Amino acid sequence: METTLFSAALGCLLLALVGVAASFFGADLKVAPKPWQRILLGLVGIALGIGWWVVHSDNARKEATKAAEAAYRQQVVATCNRLTELNKQQWSADVILAGVPMKVRKSALLREMKTKYARIKSEHELLWQRPVPPSLADKQARAKDITTRQFAHADEAIARMEKRMPATVPMDRLGEWSDVDPAMQAEYNAALSALADQNCAPNG
Repeated sequence: METTLFSAALGCLLLALVGVAASFFGADLKVAPKPWQRILLGLVGIALGIGWWVVHSDNARKEATKAAEAAYRQQVVATCNRLTELNKQQWSADVILAGVPMKVRKSALLREMKTKYARIKSEHELLWQRPVPPSLADKQARAKDITTRQFAHADEAIARMEKRMPATVPMDRLGEWSDVDPAMQAEYNAALSALADQNCAPNG
C-alpha cells in the first residue's frame, strides 16, 4: 500500500511536469501538454503524496510501538528471572537448628526474610521506574497495584511473626507463620505474565 501510493504520487507529479505520453503501471497514458491537465495531475500527485505520508507515518508509529513494547517486555522477563532466582534461594545455615525435629531460629529467619524482601522490592521498583509504552500502561498499572498489595500483605505477616513467633519453631510448622495467600500469588503471577506477554511466575 505504502509503495503503491508513493509510486502513483511520483508518477503523477512527473507527468505533470513533463506533460508527455508515458507508460504508467503497465498502461499507456497520453497526456496532452495542456496547462489545466498538468495542474490536475499535479493536484492528484500531491493528494496521493499526502496519502502516502499518512500511511507511512502510521506504519512508522506502529513499528515504533512494537519495538518499544518488545523492549519493555524484555525488561519484565529479565526482572521475572531475577525474582525467580531470589525466591529459589535457600536459607543460610544460621537459620536452621539441627536436631529432631529440625527447627528455625526466629531472629535469623526474620533477618534473612527482610533482606530478601528488600531485594525483591528493589527489583520491582527498578522495573516500575522504566518508561512504559502507552499501550502497556494499563497492564503495568495492574501489575504494580497487585505487587503493592502483595508487599503490604508480606509486611503484615513479618510484623506478626516478630510479635508472636517463638524464638525457635519446628521446621514442619513454619508454614503456620508464613501466611501465604495462594489467590494473591496467582493474581500477581498472572499480572506479570500479561505484562511480559509470556509465562512469568516468580512465585512458582
